[in-house]
Amino acid sequence: PAPASLEPAIDRPVRTGWRRIARGVGLTVLAGPLGMVAAMAIAFCLAVYLPGDPRTKIVIGGLAMPVLWGLAMTWTLADSRLWRAGAVLCGASAAGLALAFLGGAA
Repeated sequence: PAPASLEPAIDRPVRTGWRRIARGVGLTVLAGPLGMVAAMAIAFCLAVYLPGDPRTKIVIGGLAMPVLWGLAMTWTLADSRLWRAGAVLCGASAAGLALAFLGGAA
């Protein structure tokens, strides 16, 4: 058999200069603060809509927030398209905060 090629299977353009820096800044903003806002919005929904004692709901929401933030960061950094990650995180933030507000979190 012929030797396997060491070149990547997918040819992607190599980003250099300001485009690489802009992508890194975009990923940092999406994965960090925007991922935290989306995770916090979903944790608020958990705290508002779960049945049970209010203290238990607050603890569950508080424990879920870092896990959700980690999932949001992992997914954002693994996604190849910045606009898709940004759209999903903005949508999750808006929907989560709106639902928590309608549920009486305010």
